[in-house]
Amino acid sequence: MRNFLAENKNRKQNAKKRGLEYTLKPLSLIKIYNQQRCYYLNVPLNVKSEKFSFFTKLTLDRKDSKKGYIKDNVVACSHMANQLKNLIESGLITTNDIIECGKRMKEEFKIK
Repeated sequence: MRNFLAENKNRKQNAKKRGLEYTLKPLSLIKIYNQQRCYYLNVPLNVKSEKFSFFTKLTLDRKDSKKGYIKDNVVACSHMANQLKNLIESGLITTNDIIECGKRMKEEFKIK
């Protein structure tokens, strides 16, 4: 948790550079940290360096990217979900693309 809280200073500076409001307090960050599951994918979040940690690494996401790091706009999410959201917002992929990919993978790998 120490690293997660230590990154707060960097997040705050980055938000300021991008003109975003940042009002998160350490207690709010601890609550987010303790959520333990991705808001979007519901997968367990990883804060240690383990296999697949790139995909399950705990990150903060602003649900509404136009708003800053403020209470009720920030959730715990996996790095993978955060990257997918960025791709959707940039227009490179759509949510339907992700759904179709899931369907193809389910069929290809015989996933129930």
